[in-house]
Amino acid sequence: MQYAAALIEYIVTGLISLIWMILFVHGCYDLSSIDLSKYKEFIIIGVFPIAYVSGIFVDVVSSYLLKLLGRTWRWIFCRTIFTKAIGWLRNIFIGMEQSKSYDKTAKILSYSTVDAIRTMEAYVSRDRIARGMALNSLFTGLAILYSFDGRRKMLIVYICMAITMLALIVRVRCLTLAETFKIKVLKNLSIHNSTKTKAK
Repeated sequence: MQYAAALIEYIVTGLISLIWMILFVHGCYDLSSIDLSKYKEFIIIGVFPIAYVSGIFVDVVSSYLLKLLGRTWRWIFCRTIFTKAIGWLRNIFIGMEQSKSYDKTAKILSYSTVDAIRTMEAYVSRDRIARGMALNSLFTGLAILYSFDGRRKMLIVYICMAITMLALIVRVRCLTLAETFKIKVLKNLSIHNSTKTKAK
């Protein structure tokens, strides 16, 4: 099940990434002069494998860039007077009630390791989708900025940048909740297994 879900996620992310790739190519070469009907068989057969590979690349690159961004962010801001302000923003975007998140869920799922793993896969899936969306929307905005002329394009670019920022916030929130869930499930599993061992 987890492989099927990952396959779908990579294909969807890859299909979205093909948009900005085509836009970049269009900025260098006029694609309207190509008769796509001559290549429709290749397009139909090749689009999903290409999208799958592209989705993996986008996922890996976005994961690396976001980790690098996180390290840079901490290095710059955690050593300055902005530390309290950053903590305040973190509480707004990530959540002040993080310590209380998943208390009941973790206790319930500690009785079933399989269900806990499935739930964890769902949280990983959300993180993967959010980080892929962040990179795709950023590159789509850059591709439109590069490939088209006129004032109207800026509205689309601004929308893409807004989606990028929203996806980054969602990704940070999902990642934090996933880490909280992991810690609490592991703690409850340890307590539950310890109780079972004593009962024997």
